[in-house]
Amino acid sequence: MGGCRGDACAGWRHNPLFEQAQAKPISLRETDSVLLADFTNTTGDPVFDGTLQQGLEIQLKQSPFLSLVSEERVQQTLRMMGKPADSRLAPEIGREVCERTASAAVLDGSIAKLGSQYVWVCARKTAGRERCSPMSRRRRPGKKTC
Repeated sequence: MGGCRGDACAGWRHNPLFEQAQAKPISLRETDSVLLADFTNTTGDPVFDGTLQQGLEIQLKQSPFLSLVSEERVQQTLRMMGKPADSRLAPEIGREVCERTASAAVLDGSIAKLGSQYVWVCARKTAGRERCSPMSRRRRPGKKTC
């Protein structure tokens, strides 16, 4: 039964902003949460700083099938780790926050410039595992289409 209720990517399947890659779905219970980590911008263009993450957060909050770890909970966890509450959630810190908040998975991503195109990758890391599963990989000819 691969229904939408247990699939962390359920909200993405019917969303034209995302293309589903060959990633195995994560089964979530109603009490599970997902951590949205910071995205890495290697384009050199500050317009992408924070905007992709904000857009993804808005889309994910619209899904009735998953719950994001709140900003307050992330900040509290960072303080318990001895880090500033406004620390960047780089992949390794995001993984640790994910484990400490007992979240089901962490989502992070990156955007890079490849010639005249932009490549955007969103990845899922399941708590306790080092494996990275690409969730979405897109190429766009210009930043207006990202």
